[in-house]
Amino acid sequence: MLYCYFGNDDEKVRGAARKTVSAMRAKRPDAGFFTLSGDAWNDAAFKELLFGSGLFDAKHIVLFEDVLRHEGIRRVVLENMRELAESPNGFVFAGAVPDKKTIAAFEAHAAEVREFSKKEARDASVFRLADAFGERDRKKTWILFCDEREKGTSPEEIIGALAWKVRTVLFARLASSASEAGLAPFVYARAKKSAGKWREDELVAASGDILELFHGIHSGGGDPYDAIETFLLSV
Repeated sequence: MLYCYFGNDDEKVRGAARKTVSAMRAKRPDAGFFTLSGDAWNDAAFKELLFGSGLFDAKHIVLFEDVLRHEGIRRVVLENMRELAESPNGFVFAGAVPDKKTIAAFEAHAAEVREFSKKEARDASVFRLADAFGERDRKKTWILFCDEREKGTSPEEIIGALAWKVRTVLFARLASSASEAGLAPFVYARAKKSAGKWREDELVAASGDILELFHGIHSGGGDPYDAIETFLLSV
């Protein structure tokens, strides 16, 4: 039997692995239990655990801790994926899985594959850029854009923040209350303040231009940051 738990939430990954190991050991109290880590990896030991010969118990449970980040180990595991899945022994992998190929292999063979990932908070600075754009403060918008570009904020994230701002300002302009606009009161109040600096047709045009920017960066037509900068300075 084969199991895999991965993701950037180490506590939940290891917790799920321990739970599975505990359940397996409860069902098979006589089985041997072994742990292998990347730092203590040994190909010969892995093969003996896999095929159950020589040094180890005939039936056993093995927890592999964070071994798949190592390319050489990953290759050996992938080469023996079918044998791991069909073995009467229990194999539990826990830790980082660095590529989609490995995840797909586990999904095709393992009894269970689960990802545990922490949601990363979005950087608020890109929304400060969007706020400056909403206020039509061209100088501040350009300065904040240059900051985002320098620190490597993706074009998609910048475009997403701009699209969100234009959309909320347009909704606020057309509505008489936060509930009517479908916005939180604080978001509505800020958007309503910005709405006085835009005509409705300007917001609609800006929304269309942002949509074109989004499609443009995926068509390979020039530097996406240059395209965003040109847009920001033209509005």
